[in-house]
Amino acid sequence: LWELTELEVQRDGLEEVLGRLGRLVRIPTLPRVYREIYASLCRRAGLPEAALKEYEKLGAEGVRPNIQKREAITLAKSGREREALPLLEELLRASPADRYLHASYVAACGRIGEEERGINFYNELLGRHPGVKTIYGHIKKLQRKCMQRQSENGQ
Repeated sequence: LWELTELEVQRDGLEEVLGRLGRLVRIPTLPRVYREIYASLCRRAGLPEAALKEYEKLGAEGVRPNIQKREAITLAKSGREREALPLLEELLRASPADRYLHASYVAACGRIGEEERGINFYNELLGRHPGVKTIYGHIKKLQRKCMQRQSENGQ
């Protein structure tokens, strides 16, 4: 269904498929994958609030890590970083090697000036998962951002 939707987007355009799928997701008996695809298309179309609404509905039906991940990344990219950080931290604790979660987390911390929070979180994560060596790189990146911010503020 995902692949078919991608072909339809190529053929008919994103807005056309989004409208069609938007009507379909109102049918309560359809499988949840339709709402997952619709939420993904909303995100691609620059409609993060609509995507978040669908992710919340999907989450209410039962927690699925891939839905939580998409919701967290959408929150982080839509200016709602403070809501995204706790969710991203929870997901990173469960999946410490997920590079997409790390990229979203580091970027969100940087955008709202929460580098110290990120450094503290990564030190905690490193204690739980000492074998995940990429965590060191994330700590260094946040430390550089923190130092850069301090030098810009004249501290």
